[in-house]
Amino acid sequence: MATAFTTYTDGTVVAAASGGNYAGAPAHTVLTGFYDATRRNMTVDTDTMALINIPAGTLVHNVILEVLTIEATATPVISVGDATDPNGWVASESTAVAGKFLGAGAYAIATGTSKTNGKLYTAATTLNLEQTTTDSTTLKCKVHVICTIV
Repeated sequence: MATAFTTYTDGTVVAAASGGNYAGAPAHTVLTGFYDATRRNMTVDTDTMALINIPAGTLVHNVILEVLTIEATATPVISVGDATDPNGWVASESTAVAGKFLGAGAYAIATGTSKTNGKLYTAATTLNLEQTTTDSTTLKCKVHVICTIV
């Protein structure tokens, strides 16, 4: 059974410091969350980690997944989304290569004839990192949320 984590194994809240640094509204900002599998190993497919607090009234334009340390034991696939769509921002990204990957899920700004404008969150929520394949034990990544808080 999948588990929705909000803390590391030592009890530290993962999304606690991800509220952004802004003064007043509207404010264009970048919120950043960090995941470290050495501190909380997601072991079951579709386990999630609450990674970034999204304040009510936030227009999220796009999300960037930054893989800092690849997964050494396997190649898990991870997604970033919310409670409505677990892969709405980043859909099934491999962690085999370190680097930055622009969100390409259903909410992300697309090119061509299929364009969206991001997503307006009218109520406070979290963006979650979801593991969709094998265990994570060494993976370290950041998720950057490009947004306007209105």
